[in-house]
Amino acid sequence: VSLEGYQLYSKDSALAQTAMHHLQSAETSLKALPRNPLDAHVVAQTQHEFTAALPMLKQLNRDVQVFPSVSTAIPIYGVQLSVARHLIPLAIAASQTGLVGCDVLNLLSARLRSPFNGAGHGITASDITTVDHDLHLMTTTLAVVMNEARQIPVDGSLNPTIGKVVQGLQTEAPMLQDLFTQTEQFLKVAPTVLGIGTPTNYLVEVLDSTELRPAGGLIGNYGVATISGGHLTATSITDADLLDRPFADSGKTIPFPAPYTWFDLSTTWSLHDTGLDADFPTAAKYSEENYRIEGGSVPVQGVIAITPALIERVLTVTGPIFVPGYNETITA
Repeated sequence: VSLEGYQLYSKDSALAQTAMHHLQSAETSLKALPRNPLDAHVVAQTQHEFTAALPMLKQLNRDVQVFPSVSTAIPIYGVQLSVARHLIPLAIAASQTGLVGCDVLNLLSARLRSPFNGAGHGITASDITTVDHDLHLMTTTLAVVMNEARQIPVDGSLNPTIGKVVQGLQTEAPMLQDLFTQTEQFLKVAPTVLGIGTPTNYLVEVLDSTELRPAGGLIGNYGVATISGGHLTATSITDADLLDRPFADSGKTIPFPAPYTWFDLSTTWSLHDTGLDADFPTAAKYSEENYRIEGGSVPVQGVIAITPALIERVLTVTGPIFVPGYNETITA
């Protein structure tokens, strides 16, 4: 029996090394994902590594069950066996979490890879249901990871490389759990935010940050962006004066709310100056109201404000853009 146990131990050591290599490769791929979470190539590579590791880990898990519980009392090898009985289920659960996560990223990549292509196949209500189901699976398997990680003593008896991984999991797993919870909460409002089923219109404000207002700047230009299935299907930008002036010239006025009577640069409130509150949801609510009162014809479900700082960063990606109407080349 001891000879058979030794042979099994030797075989499993080699198997564990190969499985660990695949998991380390998956970890390397995962580190590249934050730069571009929808990179199909990186997701496929990560998925390949988890897929390769999983059957090896399941075999290792079956093999360690062969050894009787008393074996954990054997000096040196007993400690390793005890750790393995927690470490292997941990690695299995982590691989399963990773695989389901790759499924989610593959789905989102297929649907949202070209969000500015209005003709693309956007995300659907069925996709949201699938992602929600996958998140539940990931939350369940991550709970196994956290439970097993808590039972592995991180001390001198543990291989330094493995100890570092376990310590990282003990720290990062709760953060991942919070991320999954926040994502599940977002999915409840995703249909409205992403225009799933019914397109969503956003009031877009281009803020002039050189003319200070608490919300970020004077609203010099405005427009409406329509999102359908996570894709931008229509957008327009125009001078805010073209909304404000006709309203004022008709003799109509909008009184300033009591909190903003300190603002004395105008006798009537307009879309231009709705950013008088540093709390953006409050300023956005007033923008929607003034836009509607002044004659805005498109019902909007939200507000997006951008400043020259964002445009500058976009131009570092696109490069200089020539504007024919002004015969100017705009650089970052």
